[in-house]
Amino acid sequence: LAGGKQGSNTVPVVYGLFLCSALAVYHFVANGEFSAIMTMSVMIQCLAFVLLAVKSAAIGSVSGISAKCLALEALAFACRLSSTTWLNGYLPVDASGDFVYHAVEAIALLSGCGFCTAGLVHIKIISKKKQRTEGHKS
Repeated sequence: LAGGKQGSNTVPVVYGLFLCSALAVYHFVANGEFSAIMTMSVMIQCLAFVLLAVKSAAIGSVSGISAKCLALEALAFACRLSSTTWLNGYLPVDASGDFVYHAVEAIALLSGCGFCTAGLVHIKIISKKKQRTEGHKS
């Protein structure tokens, strides 16, 4: 594994930061209200993209990650973020819906777009390498 010991220490740190930030948002921003569940769900989706980034950085490859799936996920984030920016129907009614929800959703959107770009670049590099090796064999 590229990244070795450093990559294995990163995942617990990411989980720890997520847990601390989720608890802080729930207790200090949302004041323990039930509607904070919506903010927590966006935070978990953002955590998924961050863990995907950590894993791909640790192994040094984005192979096995579908760029089309990430593009659809980024599109869903973009649609939901644009909807919650102008309309209040999907926002939590607690204080986390004022800023935290939008900020985490934007981070998740940027992460998804970054992975789509990385995935597409990886696909292009792989296809060029295959073309070169097939060209040398002929």
